[in-house]
Amino acid sequence: MIKSFASSSDMNEYFSENYKFNTASKDEITYINYYDKNWNICDEESKIYLISVKVMDVSYIYGEMKEINITAEKEKPYPFIDNNNEINNIFEIHTKKFYPSDEGRW
Repeated sequence: MIKSFASSSDMNEYFSENYKFNTASKDEITYINYYDKNWNICDEESKIYLISVKVMDVSYIYGEMKEINITAEKEKPYPFIDNNNEINNIFEIHTKKFYPSDEGRW
């Protein structure tokens, strides 16, 4: 779905409308949804799972390059998994999308 957006503003608009929480810094926006045990969207206090989508700007002269990292996490680790590290990721997706611009061309 991310690769089908025609522009970075279309992508950001979609995430802003479909994710409840977001944080922004200079070159990065993170969109977050919290989910209960049945994967229904909920508030942060009731969360069991969360999905975060981090969109980072990558400098490129011929347009906009976006690096996108999607992570699904479980708040507490599964009891049968020995998880010595503190990360409780269920899955991760790392991708990039380039949006060309006519401004950088000769």
